[in-house]
Amino acid sequence: MPRVLVVMLMPCVASVCDKEPPEADRGPYPPPPLTIAAPRPIATRAAFDLVATEHGGLLVWGRPSALGGGLRVLALDPEGGVKGADGRVVSTRDSTPDAASSMIPPQAIEIAVAAGGGRVGVVWVRQNQLQLDVRAAVGNDSGAFGPPQQLGSTQTGSVGTRGAIAVAASPNGAFRALSRLGTGSCESGHARCGRFAVFRLRTRARAKSTKRRNGDMSVPEPCTRGAVGFAYAGQSWYYAVCSQAGESMETTVFGIKPSTSYAHSEQIMRGCAPQGVTAMGVKVFVAADCQDRRHAVVLSDAGRRVGPALPLRRQVECREGRPVVQLHEGQDLVLSAPRSGLSPLLPPRVAPAGSRAVWTGRAILVGVPIGREVALRRYGCADGRFRRLDIQ
Repeated sequence: MPRVLVVMLMPCVASVCDKEPPEADRGPYPPPPLTIAAPRPIATRAAFDLVATEHGGLLVWGRPSALGGGLRVLALDPEGGVKGADGRVVSTRDSTPDAASSMIPPQAIEIAVAAGGGRVGVVWVRQNQLQLDVRAAVGNDSGAFGPPQQLGSTQTGSVGTRGAIAVAASPNGAFRALSRLGTGSCESGHARCGRFAVFRLRTRARAKSTKRRNGDMSVPEPCTRGAVGFAYAGQSWYYAVCSQAGESMETTVFGIKPSTSYAHSEQIMRGCAPQGVTAMGVKVFVAADCQDRRHAVVLSDAGRRVGPALPLRRQVECREGRPVVQLHEGQDLVLSAPRSGLSPLLPPRVAPAGSRAVWTGRAILVGVPIGREVALRRYGCADGRFRRLDIQ
């Protein structure tokens, strides 16, 4: 029997039949934001650092004991994207007897990183229950590290803040670390003195043990941020420490030029809270907050040349598609080659308190502690304006 096809015609309802079909994709839509590394968990607000390398950057962070502890590293491309899986600077236990016997995995509570000559040096304050000590490791800029080096016990001004360690690298890959060792008696009559030492990190697995340079240094009444920073510039090493007399802080900068065995110290910016040391070619900038504005002193020639404390403008503009950091009146920093340690010089909206900032040659990457995580942000020039680029 033949089949009959029945077609039923339904009456139109105005609200449906009069409606135009949905339009096709109109486009063009704005391009999606470039990917950037996701936040990583950190033990404290000081348990991370960010450094620029020849191929992008490295993020190093310390996981909380509750998540297994240990130090992790992530290689970044110049835009802040991930170049591979998370690596390991040291494991949770790092093969030491005291760590193996611990019920709670040790964690890093402060981390400092420097890069030079294709190498990366990491220094960290390791907390194993109630014990604090300083350790270091040297590796390559791809994130592969040698065994940890022990620098000794330490004492921090406040857990979760920076000030116990600092590290610097020379262009040929030599590393120096500044570490606070603890508190002892003073020869000068002060109530207490903090002991600091400079170490030369070994760069080969079979090299001799890490060397302490020139004995211990005694700092009367050290600030919470006792170790202000470390930098290499103009064939000289510069490191700064902070001492406190009553309510007034004072920063002492030490310059050392190994080729001539010259050393010099200079006290600067009394009454100002130090914020860091940044290398600029053959000079270093030592930044500090003086009342309601950030200032900087420029030193060179191993500290023999010291400029006045001048207010920092801390503005960024775009010129020919590149960010330019406005420092002092008439003095700008044009970002070209990769550079680390920029956070003291940038506007607070870009680099808030506790952040670490680098220029990779393509973008400014900023690591910002938010709660118990470190989040990456990317800034650069687009349409002639300096702005954040990892969000729409």
